[in-house]
Amino acid sequence: LTYRTSLSYLRSFTPRLSLNASAAGYYSTVNYDFLDSDQTGTNLSFTLSLDYRVNRQLTLNANFTYYKTLSSDDNLDYDRSRLFIGGEYAF
Repeated sequence: LTYRTSLSYLRSFTPRLSLNASAAGYYSTVNYDFLDSDQTGTNLSFTLSLDYRVNRQLTLNANFTYYKTLSSDDNLDYDRSRLFIGGEYAF
């Protein structure tokens, strides 16, 4: 049994600068008949992205993502953060 949901927000401050924020959630339950047990898990992720268009060819961007897993088995819980800074050049 699985439930999923997500929410996203996009905002353009100027023609060159834009922001994208999103949140997503995932809940699942797995029934193991042969073990007579259930395992549940919740995954949450949050993303914040900022894009700046320097000119027609060059776009700079920064992206931060946080991911968290919560499980009925404490050994499977973890979280991580990622930061990406980059650019795109079109020719």
